[in-house]
Amino acid sequence: MTIDHETLTVQYKNKLFTSPKTYLKEETDRIGTKNFEVERHQLGVRYHFSISGSTYSVILIQKESEIRIVDWITKVKADEIAGELKRIWY
Repeated sequence: MTIDHETLTVQYKNKLFTSPKTYLKEETDRIGTKNFEVERHQLGVRYHFSISGSTYSVILIQKESEIRIVDWITKVKADEIAGELKRIWY
């Protein structure tokens, strides 16, 4: 992940055929963390249990849609990444 003053570039290290994704600061409304221990969707509920507590994601909220940029990390690490991103962008 590369953080600039106007852009955020996310490159997935284990995805062979995935190109880096770039998100612009002006298109992003909010930055936050979300717990996906219990995930609700149209077909029901999915439970994710982790011994290490790695059920958090860092999300960007753009026009009522959530984009996950970092998945399945601990709460401490998610808050650290979101705090660093907020510090640089805002």
